[in-house]
Amino acid sequence: MNDCIPSLVVLIVTGVLTLSLGPLALSLISNSVRRKQLQLHGERATVEILDMRDTRVTVNLNPRVEISVRMPDGTIGKFKMFVSRVRFPRPGEKINILYDPADPSVVMPV
Repeated sequence: MNDCIPSLVVLIVTGVLTLSLGPLALSLISNSVRRKQLQLHGERATVEILDMRDTRVTVNLNPRVEISVRMPDGTIGKFKMFVSRVRFPRPGEKINILYDPADPSVVMPV
């Protein structure tokens, strides 16, 4: 009976980790596939930054921001990226992106 307890604990811990980290792993894989598709089939454009919003996430003193840009077709595209505190992009500046012409809401900075 005592030999079963460590196996049961390992099984429970493995199940909890799988349930909690599984969606994160799927999201990372999905984002990776989406990025690869954009790199292979996306179109490049230089677009104007319309607005920036702080997401309150910082890594190595670099904030992650959500940037709104005017797409080539006139719609508004949004994406999140880490930016340098030293060279902080501002509304009105131009930025290079890759986007999916079939779905301009899929945007990635270059």
